[in-house]
Amino acid sequence: MSEPPEDPESEPPETSVAQRGVNFMLSYAARAGDYDVVAHALTPGGDPNYGRDFTFSPLHGALVCAWPQSCAERVDIVRHLLEHGADPDIRDREGCTPLYRAIEKGIAAAVVLLIEWGANVNTVDLSGRSAIDIAFQDRKIDIAILLRERYPELFTTWTRA
Repeated sequence: MSEPPEDPESEPPETSVAQRGVNFMLSYAARAGDYDVVAHALTPGGDPNYGRDFTFSPLHGALVCAWPQSCAERVDIVRHLLEHGADPDIRDREGCTPLYRAIEKGIAAAVVLLIEWGANVNTVDLSGRSAIDIAFQDRKIDIAILLRERYPELFTTWTRA
């Protein structure tokens, strides 16, 4: 006798302790900027969207960096996570997407990459700020220019948050 088909409304199976460990390692390796560990954690099926219910996802973690030169090195991690199914519009606990974090850190290459992978430039965070608001408020003029060149229609309706 065959098994009944799975109910699409059913709860997903519990994540094993080992899987949670891999996902935890992935999140913190991304935050630490360790490409090799990120790649290793994704190999056995690490969830690139792990943390969606917590503080930050691996994508958010990859964009947390202390110095501009270390931020630029994170673009490869962002690309690798996106290639493995990371959601470019996943939100952290403040309602910010990875695009917002890339703008705040001034990582233009990550901004372009996230937009190319479908990041929504029209979303707002929990404070009602858009990507353009963040670019101007954080004085990331080069990124504001980049957004204007790619999405001029955003500037026709933009009003300061």
